[in-house]
Amino acid sequence: MSTTVPASTFSASAGHIVEVGVAVGLVAAMDPAGRFIALEDRGRLTVRDSHSGLTAVMSCPYGTPGEALAVDPDGTHVAVLRADQTIELRGPDGHVRRNALPVADGQPVMSSLQFTADGAFLVLVWQARRDASAQLILLDAATLEPVDSAALESRATRQPAAVDEGVEIAVQPGATATIALAACCGDDTALLAVAEAAEGILRLHGLETDPAALAEGVPGERVMAIALSDTAGLVVLDSDGFVSTVPWRTPGVTARIVAHSGELLRDENAACNGPIFTRGRLLAAVVEDEYLRCGRYECEATALAILDLTTGQWRGLLELPSRQRGEATVIEHSLICRSAEGRTRIARWVPPTADAASLS
Repeated sequence: MSTTVPASTFSASAGHIVEVGVAVGLVAAMDPAGRFIALEDRGRLTVRDSHSGLTAVMSCPYGTPGEALAVDPDGTHVAVLRADQTIELRGPDGHVRRNALPVADGQPVMSSLQFTADGAFLVLVWQARRDASAQLILLDAATLEPVDSAALESRATRQPAAVDEGVEIAVQPGATATIALAACCGDDTALLAVAEAAEGILRLHGLETDPAALAEGVPGERVMAIALSDTAGLVVLDSDGFVSTVPWRTPGVTARIVAHSGELLRDENAACNGPIFTRGRLLAAVVEDEYLRCGRYECEATALAILDLTTGQWRGLLELPSRQRGEATVIEHSLICRSAEGRTRIARWVPPTADAASLS
């Protein structure tokens, strides 16, 4: 690592990185809490439990690759979004439920799919054309029937949020149906919003005047990563390295800066660029080192920077398992996955017990 702060695989205040094991297949999706991981191998999906030595929870045929996948919080079902505007729910018994989506004709230019933490709903973000508003669609997770939908646009001007680069979905931990959404366009934040599903109705926060209004007060121009914390609310990592909390339930109150990654990383070649994820009062941010290789700059994830959201103090750096030649890296929801030649090495961040109120 190129940071000047020592990194280790264990810290009493930051937790530790534990090697879970190796499994056949490549990463396809994870559940919202980062416990269950779906691996794809030769047209078949196998969901494994990272808290139980990668025990297989379910396995099902997958077929041709879908537009997007999501694993439910119990690890027993996988949702697959298909290019023909249908959605599938695949279970361990081989049963497949299908339903057509209430969207415009044509393959989407952008789509994202995720379960809510309580497992009650599937959340789909769908943009049919680049000049059209993206739709946030709420589906019943058991029946796949549409429950509600809303356009991701300013309520005042009907100006669509520019989400062509994709939409990040962050899930509120615990038995909730709350998610956060973020998207960027070039160097700017194009969307920052929070959606709640209550009694089958979508309630969107942050779209009253401008799709990026919640980002006011965030120092950096671009939101790099988001997370929802059960103690700090909406957490944002921006392009200038600041971590801020956003009081999304209180209109007119701007973001509060919690910390800056430069307080921990004192090397210009190291930066926190996301993703981020929370466990209780702690936030983990992926640290990337930039290096010159064959005449061009590349970035590699090398550590997790652990922040106490309550005090604003950095707890330290946890070194990630080293990447072997040819391995692709996926880091989401506290799971660190390195894949090559049809196999995936999996590790996970385990925070200190006293700080992990939301760790399942």
